[in-house]
Amino acid sequence: MDGILVSHLIASHFTTEATCNLVPKKSEQLGDSLPEMDSIDALLSLVNNSTLKEEPHAIPPITSRYQPNKKLLNHLLTTIDNNHWVITNGYLKAIANGVFPIASRSFNHSCRPSAAPTYFYEGNDIIMEVRAITAIVRGEEITVSYLDPATPFRRRRQQLQDLYMFKCCCERCQIEEAMAVASGTFDDQNVDDLEARLLRATFPVKEERPTLSYNIRIPRHSFSLNQLPGELVPLFDGHFLSDLSSRFSWSCSEEKSSRPVLLGLSLLALYFWIYPRNYPLIGLHILEIAKIAWNSFLRDADQNTIPFEFLIHLIESAKDVIQISGPREGVRLFDGLGPWDELRLLEGLVDDDVQMNR
Repeated sequence: MDGILVSHLIASHFTTEATCNLVPKKSEQLGDSLPEMDSIDALLSLVNNSTLKEEPHAIPPITSRYQPNKKLLNHLLTTIDNNHWVITNGYLKAIANGVFPIASRSFNHSCRPSAAPTYFYEGNDIIMEVRAITAIVRGEEITVSYLDPATPFRRRRQQLQDLYMFKCCCERCQIEEAMAVASGTFDDQNVDDLEARLLRATFPVKEERPTLSYNIRIPRHSFSLNQLPGELVPLFDGHFLSDLSSRFSWSCSEEKSSRPVLLGLSLLALYFWIYPRNYPLIGLHILEIAKIAWNSFLRDADQNTIPFEFLIHLIESAKDVIQISGPREGVRLFDGLGPWDELRLLEGLVDDDVQMNR
């Protein structure tokens, strides 16, 4: 993959003898004026993967008239190795890899990021936009996550060390490191009780456990792991998330069951402790629950299994998040329709139902 990226980069940007003999500049030589900075200068100033410096790298044949000298070529390869970005569509599915040197220079990593990248077509170019997902005060560093924040702590820290050559000591990692000392092993024999406790700790509810009355409200704020009740620490060993995700996916095939909504809410509760409130995956998951609830509402309208007001609440909650990462005017999505279009369609169907039953 890196070889292909370098091959494309050379063919599009290293087209003269002068560019093929550029000398990488140190970061401090470029100053801080990122918007006006040349993208190639920014790329060459990035930290490369020093462990690969002396190893040979193969890239696809380059047919351009000029080719970078060996030293520059090796620098490009080792720099792209730990500075490429995974390009995702609106559903967070990986569709390509790309190099965005200004973004690589601008944004450090946090396992609890304050911003998230989103990608669009603008003309024939792929554009990365980094959008705030939390309140950011003046002077505060804007951070993104280099990998999925749901990755279990020890694996996440090791991946960051291997791929980006740093030990993450962000606030969340420090909290999880302390939690790991006292954490127990997830016991699937107590899964129902733990799910009930997780729901109560996350959503305001009146019942001991959310029931088919769905008397809950999705919070509009984020949660910090230092607020997590100690009894729920075992849920963060990685196994519970995998198990809950599998049970939710499997339950969605139960056409005549309302259990998928309850399992979806349990998974959403766990997400609230992992991701910031407006992280894109939060919006996508609430939208998924809303679609399941709508189908259940249509199927069991006479029984009123899922209250209409709860469905409206889900749609509004999904909109709060999805509109942050949704498309702006003048850009094209990768797959035509995206989550924002799905949300508007569902909202239209619900509005039509309201009009018909007035």
